[in-house]
Amino acid sequence: MAIRTHFAKDPAAVRAFTQLPPCAALTVPIDFYVEAPDNIGGFLRYYEIPELIRVASPVYLKFGLRNSPDVYPSGTHLENTVIALSKERIRRAEIAFEIIRRYCLEAAMSPLKAKDLGIPAAV
Repeated sequence: MAIRTHFAKDPAAVRAFTQLPPCAALTVPIDFYVEAPDNIGGFLRYYEIPELIRVASPVYLKFGLRNSPDVYPSGTHLENTVIALSKERIRRAEIAFEIIRRYCLEAAMSPLKAKDLGIPAAV
């Protein structure tokens, strides 16, 4: 289970978090919205991605969509909208991937289907 961050709506907290030295970075994965739906702030943080990776790795970057309808709970009456929104999330993730490729060359993605992602070890 990944630890969720709850300070994402507070720009001052994000600035303070991104100014931490790498040695202060977390060792457990967190979820971090790069783009949030309007109902949780509607912010965009694409150009903060390299710094977030530097101080918060391991981190799961999440993509909600600004200016999009809330479609949950979904049903067949919203199928076309849900498909279109899903395609747009993929496009936004591709934008983020390009930013990482350009500005965060040292970043490494975890292997697909890695068994230990987001699962704390028992102590």
